[in-house]
Amino acid sequence: GQYPHLPDKEKGVLQNAVPLWQLFLQFFQSCSGGVLLRTLLAEMDDKLRRDRKQYAALNMAIDAVRDASKALHQSIAPRLTENAGKLMALLSDHRYSALVLDETMHLRAAQNSTDTDEAVLPIDLLSAGTQDLAYLSLRMALLHMLYPKELPPMLFDEAFATLDDKRLTRMIALLHRASVSDTETNTAQAIIFTCHKRERRAAEAL
Repeated sequence: GQYPHLPDKEKGVLQNAVPLWQLFLQFFQSCSGGVLLRTLLAEMDDKLRRDRKQYAALNMAIDAVRDASKALHQSIAPRLTENAGKLMALLSDHRYSALVLDETMHLRAAQNSTDTDEAVLPIDLLSAGTQDLAYLSLRMALLHMLYPKELPPMLFDEAFATLDDKRLTRMIALLHRASVSDTETNTAQAIIFTCHKRERRAAEAL
C-alpha cells in the first residue's frame, strides 16, 4: 500500500483525504482561483498603464529640460564665456586667453602658446589655482550679466587661498576697480573673509 508503516485506520483516513485535497484544488482553480487570478491580472494591467503614463511624462520632462538647456546654452553661453575669458586673460596676465563652456556645461580654458594654435584644455587638467581663477572669472561675468545696472555685494570666503601672490594682487585690484567705478550705479561692494594677511596687504598696496 501507499502507507505501509501506518495502521489500517490511519491509512483509510489518508487515502480518503488525498482525493478531497485534489477536489478542493480543482474547485479552487475552476472557481475562486480563476476569479482571484483575473483580479490580480486586472490590477497588474492597471498598474502597467499608470507606469507607462508616468514613464511617458518623465520622458517629456527630460526632453523639455534638454531643449531648455540647449536654448540657454546657445543664447547665454557665448556672451558669458566671452566676458569670463576677458577676465581670465586679465587675471592670468594673458597666459589664458579664453574660456569655453561646451554643451555639457563643462569648462575649458584656452592657453596661449608659442604655436599658432591655442591649447584648449579641460579645466580639470589645470592647477587648483587656475581652476579657481577660471570659476571666479565665470562667476564674476555671470554676476555682471544678471545685474548690468547695479551689482549686489560680493562675499568671498577663502576664495583666493589657491591663487599665487601675483594673481591675488590682480584680483584685489579688479575688485577695487569695481568698487570705485565711474558710474554710480555700477559700483560693487566686496567683502572678503580670510584667515590670511595676503588679501589685506594687497588691498593696502593699491
